[in-house]
Amino acid sequence: MDVVVGRHRVVRAVICGTWYCVYEAVALLGLLGLWVISGAGAWMDAPRIQDAHYRLMAWWLRGLWSAADRTFHLTIAVEPATEPGLGPILVFSRHGGVANLMILLATLLLDYDLRPRVIMLDKFQWEPVLNALLNRIPNVFIARGPCIGRRQSTPSGRWREGWVPTMPSCSSRRATTSLSAGA
Repeated sequence: MDVVVGRHRVVRAVICGTWYCVYEAVALLGLLGLWVISGAGAWMDAPRIQDAHYRLMAWWLRGLWSAADRTFHLTIAVEPATEPGLGPILVFSRHGGVANLMILLATLLLDYDLRPRVIMLDKFQWEPVLNALLNRIPNVFIARGPCIGRRQSTPSGRWREGWVPTMPSCSSRRATTSLSAGA
């Protein structure tokens, strides 16, 4: 369903696009600042730097969601609406695009106070903030291609800390998200 329905479609799309560009620019400046604070990346795995990246991601997603909600009056329903239990949680999602990935991340990070670790297609790296941010925290990008029995990507050491998922032997259309509780 098209979210830009009703009156003033173009105006609402331009307003939301403008807010997107503003949040994108500010987030990129924030990522530059975090890179400098981390000693040009030397301390990127430090817990306080990782925590700062999750806080920046939460701010960015909250701002984008707020702009989209005010412009298009969107609602997201999680069914069943239950609180996650202790331990790792798996969320399987078919992403239609970057916006779907952002909605999933926003729901997990903002509504459930979880820190997502995502296995996603490498096509999502075209979005500048997602590219810079998700390559700095425990996530894995995989290439889409034919399954030929070989691993297409190797998880970083940051992904393997704590809970260790089994990596897929080839890419698929389905993205997997694992979560660790707490902020």
